[in-house]
Amino acid sequence: MLLHAVVRSALFFSLLAAGLAAASSASAQESGVWSGVVRERPARHDGEISLDVRDYWLRAMPKFSLSDPTQIGVRAIGTGVLPSTGEQHFLGFAFDTKYIYEQRWEFPIFGMVFGGAVGQSPRVISSLDGTMVEMKPWTAGTISLLLPGVGVRIKARRWMFSANARFVASWVWEQAAYASGRSLDDSPAALWAGTFGVRGHVEACRRLDVESRLCLFAEPHLYEFGFMNGGSAGLRWEYGK
Repeated sequence: MLLHAVVRSALFFSLLAAGLAAASSASAQESGVWSGVVRERPARHDGEISLDVRDYWLRAMPKFSLSDPTQIGVRAIGTGVLPSTGEQHFLGFAFDTKYIYEQRWEFPIFGMVFGGAVGQSPRVISSLDGTMVEMKPWTAGTISLLLPGVGVRIKARRWMFSANARFVASWVWEQAAYASGRSLDDSPAALWAGTFGVRGHVEACRRLDVESRLCLFAEPHLYEFGFMNGGSAGLRWEYGK
């Protein structure tokens, strides 16, 4: 009887110890999972680069200021302002960089856009300091520095949609010819105009693989040589998660 009681007691305490050990192990695993969620889920930081081709449109070119006297032949033309040459399209190429936080917030960092005039660009005849001037918008070019901004993005399977706004610094230029006797002499320097501005940006992207996407985008020029003065639209390739 005593032996049976000892065996039953040993069996009871063995089962109790096994149960406590199992419960302790499960609790430790659960604690590890929860602690892992805290420790192994840091904020996600990603980078992105992109290249695009675009139709860059200005609803109205800016006025051009001639700030220094210009020597044409034997005559010096004084300073003054030449009129806008009107609407202008450019074929543009751009690269851009972004910082992505938590796959939701995007912060454009820096990029550049280069473009040359395309499409119809009729000449504009004006005068400056009593001299006839022929402005040549078909020679126009543009460069823009894409400055920091902020935006948001959402993803749905292989699709991504995003929108942002950013600051820009833009310059445009074109050539002009001045009357000199019975002929027109090309200006020794191009006409330049520059401005700071703000652009919006919206895009829809389709993922090609794990790290690259192809996007259609549009960029309204919220302010650039004037309010709502044109925009850009084109095709963009992006690389980054």
